[in-house]
Amino acid sequence: MTSGLLKDLRARSQDGKAWENAYRALRPAVYRTAYSLMGGDVAAAEDLTQEAFLRFLQYTDLNALESDEHLLAYLRQTVRHLCWDRKKTAVVTTSIDTPEAQFTLNRGADNEEVESLAWDIEQLSGTLPQLERQLLRELITGAPLPDIARKLNITYGAAAVRVHRLRAKLQRIINGL
Repeated sequence: MTSGLLKDLRARSQDGKAWENAYRALRPAVYRTAYSLMGGDVAAAEDLTQEAFLRFLQYTDLNALESDEHLLAYLRQTVRHLCWDRKKTAVVTTSIDTPEAQFTLNRGADNEEVESLAWDIEQLSGTLPQLERQLLRELITGAPLPDIARKLNITYGAAAVRVHRLRAKLQRIINGL
């Protein structure tokens, strides 16, 4: 990283060129952090990188930072928090076990809709590995997690993790359609 970057920013805080140099020097490391945390989502990483720099410009006291390394650590921590916030707000799921979801699934569904849904699920499951297909079938039939764990010969905790990962994977596939 460029040495004296923080010193230059302090000396020329009103100079747009100093801020531009800082952005160019620090952006790659901050972007890599966002890119990694967002699972390779380029657009989200770019947005969060810019947001981190905007927050830095608006709220940071340059005199509170000790070195260029501290400046970079501060920006990377800011982008981490932004990533976590985005993930927290983006995860909105409805369990199929809730009465509201059951009502939605059961009301007004005729045979044609059910057959269409079954076909869609079959097509979707065809893209999954064998263990995930088996797990999806068990979930669709409404099997409780302890029974699923027993049938797959894995621990309850492992079954819970696999269910969570399968739901996340299916959500990514659906969002990609």
